[in-house]
Amino acid sequence: MRRTRAGPAAALVLAVIAPAAAAQDPPLGRGAAFGVLELEDMVRVPAGAALRSRPDPQAEAFVLFEAEIEVPVLERRGRWIRTHHRDWTGWVAPGGEPTVEQYELEALAAGYLVVATSAAERAERIAAARRLLGEENADFTTLGGWPLYTDVRDAGALTRLDRLAGRLPAAYEERFALRAGTEPRRAVVLYRSEDAYRRFASEFTDIGELHGDGHADDAMAVLYLGGGGVDPAAVLVHELTHLINRDVFQRPPMTWIEEGMAEDLGLSRIDGKGNLEPGTIGVRETRATTSGGRFVWSQLLRDWRQDRGRLQPLPALLDLSWAEFVSDRYRQSNYAQSAFFVRYLLDGTDPPTRRRFQEFLAAASRGAASGTDALAEALATSPGRLRNGYELWLTRRAAASR
Repeated sequence: MRRTRAGPAAALVLAVIAPAAAAQDPPLGRGAAFGVLELEDMVRVPAGAALRSRPDPQAEAFVLFEAEIEVPVLERRGRWIRTHHRDWTGWVAPGGEPTVEQYELEALAAGYLVVATSAAERAERIAAARRLLGEENADFTTLGGWPLYTDVRDAGALTRLDRLAGRLPAAYEERFALRAGTEPRRAVVLYRSEDAYRRFASEFTDIGELHGDGHADDAMAVLYLGGGGVDPAAVLVHELTHLINRDVFQRPPMTWIEEGMAEDLGLSRIDGKGNLEPGTIGVRETRATTSGGRFVWSQLLRDWRQDRGRLQPLPALLDLSWAEFVSDRYRQSNYAQSAFFVRYLLDGTDPPTRRRFQEFLAAASRGAASGTDALAEALATSPGRLRNGYELWLTRRAAASR
């Protein structure tokens, strides 16, 4: 096995593998973890095929096969299979990878990818959201520079949210060392009632099935003022961070980065004047969804102490696609772990690691790889040491919180 680079633009480290002679190759199989492989569980992969971190032609490639090889099938997804060879597990397309355009069409049809890509679709979503405001109740104004459609009449609440939204880009830049942009291009829809938000969400399967308290996509951010213990300020920070990311990143980063950045800021304390304090823990206990501060942190530490089976192992979490992230049985803890893994990298190590992580985010924003190996390389460590450091950090904080 030798290691080479795919080129400066891709910035990927690839392991180029040629199959060893049959007598030297260890027997392929899934052992106790996967059961016994039958003949139909094997598939031939052609020379030149890439093993990727996700079933996506844009995902990080970490293995190239120099010759045709037979590999086990652990999972199928359209033209892709998940497979394992030697020390590597990933996704490969035995019949050839799709183009990026083909991938997006196939993923949309299969429900693996949810994006509002066309102007018509974005307009449809905004129109659907505005209809539920009612023409007689809807006001158009701005919220920290973002165009705002709302039926909220509480001037105090709107003033606080406006101040918070206006100061968020500066907090984002200071926290992540990324330029947030100066001209918000997407709208915000703020409902007075949760019922109106739920009715809007029910019109779009990809939103309704998430059962969240807010939503952001290529068109807008949508949320409601409150009720049921939800803090609209925390939800607003989370969703606006997604809108900022859509302008900052040339292509979507790995899901743990996208959701971890939004959740990291959304879980932070907000003072009475609407100032966000990144890196702190919000003191208001709310639902453990897209906000929740102290509740989310205490739940994560309790699970770490008492039942780690409720948490996705870090290596698996870092490789999840968005669809896998939100449909996974670990969904709630996926958000929490992503947020606090981001916090670990920014606040739980040392200044050089913080700087390297911010540089990694900057590279990812320009389209560079954002998978686990790329992260470990950027931090000058290994995936194993990265996991060990994070788990030790969690263990110490769990013990201190007893």
